[in-house]
Amino acid sequence: MYRITDTIPFRPNFLLSALLLIFLFSFQSAVAQTGPIMRINAGTANEATGDGETYIGDSFFSEDSSVGPESMNTISNTNNDGLYQTERISNASLSPFGYTIPLENGTYSVTLHFAETAFANAGQRVFDVQIEGVTVLDNYDILAEAGNSNTAVSENIFNIQVSDDSLDIDFISIVERAKISGIEISGAVADVSIPFALNAGGIEYISTDLTWMEDTGVYFLNEGTAFSKIANIAGTEDDDLYEAERFNNDIRFLLPGLERGNYTVELHFAETFHQTSGQRLFDIAIEGVTEFTDYDIFVEAGGFSVAIVEEFQNVPVLDGILNVTLSRSVGSATINAIAITSASSVSNEDVVDLAVPGSHKLTAAYPNPFNPQTQFSLSVAATQQVRINVYNLLGQHVQTMYNGTMAAQQEQTFSFEAGTLPSGIYLIQVQGESFLETQQVTLLK
Repeated sequence: MYRITDTIPFRPNFLLSALLLIFLFSFQSAVAQTGPIMRINAGTANEATGDGETYIGDSFFSEDSSVGPESMNTISNTNNDGLYQTERISNASLSPFGYTIPLENGTYSVTLHFAETAFANAGQRVFDVQIEGVTVLDNYDILAEAGNSNTAVSENIFNIQVSDDSLDIDFISIVERAKISGIEISGAVADVSIPFALNAGGIEYISTDLTWMEDTGVYFLNEGTAFSKIANIAGTEDDDLYEAERFNNDIRFLLPGLERGNYTVELHFAETFHQTSGQRLFDIAIEGVTEFTDYDIFVEAGGFSVAIVEEFQNVPVLDGILNVTLSRSVGSATINAIAITSASSVSNEDVVDLAVPGSHKLTAAYPNPFNPQTQFSLSVAATQQVRINVYNLLGQHVQTMYNGTMAAQQEQTFSFEAGTLPSGIYLIQVQGESFLETQQVTLLK
């Protein structure tokens, strides 16, 4: 990365299902829509309401399943006991079952809700969950994950791609019957058009080369405060763009819906509050990589109310979501605008087979399968920057293991600490200046 400055069974209520279909197919995805669009209370025709959220009666499930016994137990870790007291389960034959939910093509996040109301010990119910054919929960044990019986636990699965007008969720029994208490679907997103430009903290603004979207708070996870003031900004013809800002102790910007590829990212700043250096310092990280430490807009721009653009080329986005994080050291972090001005696609071969012969030596992770830690060693032929990231099978970044300089001919051992991560398959990506290699590990809890 380089920095440059300047057929579905509609049950149990046909009318309700029909109304749902009308709603779903009339839903027009914006560039990003993060609110829930459907909640399902599994195993009953009744609604479940709690925490200000309503889950409709069971719909869109496959016929090869059963309604589980309703529990009268109080459920901890929730204010919506009714959601977790009912369930849809596998038939006695333990055959797989699932849901086929009609949705427009796009990208979604799914939350699965569980509570173990029948068993008192871990290991008595174990199953897999697949979404769109990808295993997202492997050897899942509700009680082990929740910590106790009659305790609610939810699993969030992000960046689900729907391309056939339906979302498929499948439950595969391993020990006893697989089950589900509730399903929540959120965040349909359409593909993002490049260039993308956002006026942080401000309204829509048309400059000489870009149309900057209004900041509604969605991309900033509704964090921070939007603020604007009239100012004369030097170094730009677009004063209005730098008069608006979003500020907070920490600011997280997430842009979903991106194709896998490399992107050019622009961050726009102007210091319009502090009139001396050292009054506002913050770190800037893109895709988990710290690009600036203690960034001072006043110093970098050369004064008060002066525009500066920090451009980052070849930013790799592998999980479909661009992440930019600003973290305060002194004062508050702030940003005036964010743009993605160009993109180039990458193939799978680019990701897994870019090693220059003799450039490095990477050992296989051991143990594998593992719980909760696995280790491997790496040495490089020449001193270089090395980054080690961990992704799940959905391409989501789950951990940065290392980001720094490795000296030549000095073997180092790295440990992947799984911590509270769920069981499943993970990809450890090791990237240097002369190589890029990925190995697969399996976490079994």
